[in-house]
Amino acid sequence: MKHSSSRRTFFKTSGAISASTLLGSTALVAYGNNSSPGLTSDEQMALTATQALAALMSGRLSATTYVSTLIARAKAVSDLNAMITLDEAGAMATAKKIDADRTAGKTLGVLAGLPIVVKDNINTKGLKTTGGTYSLRNFQPATNAPSLQKLIDAGAIVLGKSNLHEWAFGITSTNFTLGIDPVTKAATRPCKNPYDTTRVSGGSSGGTAVAVASRFVPAGLGTDTGGSTREPASFCGIAGFRPSVGDGAGKGRRYADTVNDALPISTTRDTLGPMARTVADVALLDAVITSAAESGLDEACIGMPHRGRLNVLANVAGKSFGQIFQEFEGNYAENEVHGSGDVKYHLGTEGVFQAESGATTKIYLAANPSHLEAVNPVLEGIVR
Repeated sequence: MKHSSSRRTFFKTSGAISASTLLGSTALVAYGNNSSPGLTSDEQMALTATQALAALMSGRLSATTYVSTLIARAKAVSDLNAMITLDEAGAMATAKKIDADRTAGKTLGVLAGLPIVVKDNINTKGLKTTGGTYSLRNFQPATNAPSLQKLIDAGAIVLGKSNLHEWAFGITSTNFTLGIDPVTKAATRPCKNPYDTTRVSGGSSGGTAVAVASRFVPAGLGTDTGGSTREPASFCGIAGFRPSVGDGAGKGRRYADTVNDALPISTTRDTLGPMARTVADVALLDAVITSAAESGLDEACIGMPHRGRLNVLANVAGKSFGQIFQEFEGNYAENEVHGSGDVKYHLGTEGVFQAESGATTKIYLAANPSHLEAVNPVLEGIVR
């Protein structure tokens, strides 16, 4: 697939727009130049969520055009098996209404026109929720999960339901059991990593990760019980967030969803979580879901491979390790690694993201065991 050169400015892009600014005013400031009219299909697919919203509000991009471009991309990469249900008709209808309301000068939600995908174990009122298992192939929830409903209320457009490890009970998203794609009429196959289709996407929210990484959606929802938003995010070079579940009994829980809103694995550990191309995009979705812009993220942890492999890629890119993480200058311990063989970790890398409002979020770069980094996109997502 074609990678966007803007991936080289991962943290600069993340810091260019804050969720608190988005929710606190109608002005959007996106990373990049919005002065030229129109966007090509490639430029549309390269947009992060915050950049897409800026383009939509500025008039450079219509929701109908954007959804049409992303649906075409989804069909073109359908062999990645990211989706169980692609709701082209529903997404286009919603996009046309948003464009009409924008033209009429109506007040729109902060996410108006932003396409997302939803993991197929999360309840959706208008689409079946299969859990990736044959026994639930006809299960139709009566309501949307609360976190999803907040995104929809803010104007997000659901493109469809994404593939997953069966019952969300696994870490590879190698699902052989269920799913008839409405476009190809073929049974779904295991999610494939878009950077190397011979490798897994991670799981269990593999479909959402693949959809975001392969550029047919800028963001989406997954679920996380023991790593299911974070692990596929690291495999596919995007950002995944696990919100706090508090004490397990409801106190301190960040999102309002319960075991009745997504197919359950653990009553104390399950949670929905946003997934997107940048930390800023994740912070935006989180702020909408929590309806508290200034609360933002207390901290974010980004999965990475160990320092040795990163240095190899850094040399290819013509930048030093320190230059790549210039936002963390003075906070990284360049030579600190521990472990041996296939398990090495880089230690001590951390920094602070400051929003335009002055609110800050701690960011940690956490290493992954090197035997997992055979799925190179982790490297691609950070360095490119």
